[in-house]
Amino acid sequence: PELGIYLSMKLFLLMCLPSGLYGLDAQLIEEVVPCLEYTPLPNWSRPIAGMVECRSYRVPILDLGWLLQQAPSPSVFGTRMVLLRKTPNQRSAPLVALLAPNLIETVYTPSSLCLMPSLPGHYLHPVCQTEEGPIQVVDVPKLLKEQIDPVYDALQEAFLNVRGIDQSIVSH
Repeated sequence: PELGIYLSMKLFLLMCLPSGLYGLDAQLIEEVVPCLEYTPLPNWSRPIAGMVECRSYRVPILDLGWLLQQAPSPSVFGTRMVLLRKTPNQRSAPLVALLAPNLIETVYTPSSLCLMPSLPGHYLHPVCQTEEGPIQVVDVPKLLKEQIDPVYDALQEAFLNVRGIDQSIVSH
């Protein structure tokens, strides 16, 4: 009986923005790191913040602050990079970073409290009720599919061009 309680719970990493609380499914997160120095890419606009080299990967960065409230994430102590795999649950998949302002805590919530349907074609999912208040859940796989997949190769190429690296001798 006690195991059943834990199986029906979801763990979220919470982000507090002026527009409300947002949750990222903790199962998809590889690591949360301080905001690393990254390279902005000329001719690329938000939500693409730039690229960073991390763990021998060239990692594209999506700005969650921009996506969720149309304002760039501030360069302050509380802004972090959330590292995850481009393809969830595939250890060999390349990394992607989400620039996330105001990460505050993790919270478990019963799956049964996340019943409201998501908006079709959008990366925001149901509102879940928690002790902290309602949280809007970010559908990370859908977000990456919409924002990163179509431009992934072009981002890699732009990063190499900015760094002055010969693309013919470098593999992704």
